[in-house]
Amino acid sequence: MPYRLQSDRTLEFVVPGRILRKGAPPNRFTREAEEKERLSAESYKNIIQSYAKTAAVQQGWDVKPEDAVYIVLSINLRPLRFRHGTKKFQTVTDTDAIKKKMACEHDPHLQRIVNLVLQSLDGLAYIHRRQVVGLLVVKRYFKMDALEILVGVANSWGVLNHDLRNA
Repeated sequence: MPYRLQSDRTLEFVVPGRILRKGAPPNRFTREAEEKERLSAESYKNIIQSYAKTAAVQQGWDVKPEDAVYIVLSINLRPLRFRHGTKKFQTVTDTDAIKKKMACEHDPHLQRIVNLVLQSLDGLAYIHRRQVVGLLVVKRYFKMDALEILVGVANSWGVLNHDLRNA
């Protein structure tokens, strides 16, 4: 995460690993129908909560009910590698090429990820959901899959606009 923020209190942590995708999980035929959704979403939410609790203890995070909170989510995706008739792999970072090659398996399910992050941070990073006044989701290509979460307290609208623009 960039460090060009004006907010004096921030909570930031990284959740490494594969991010929830739009495609079906690999072993979708071996589970029951209701277990698929519950297991994948609930387990990812628990992972986010454990990383958030650890980061809150390490960074001394404390929030009051009257604080305005903003959240920045950076979704890091590894660029896809495809074979094009030769033995060499070519890295593709073009969004249109990715959508042609892998229609829905590679794209993250952004709305689902945002809802899971808001549910998992409720009570940890903020007390009430109405405290969240800003939310920014950024998708970028990086060398490993991860979800970077930054939570900050905005003292004024100028701080909020500056931090959301520069995060």
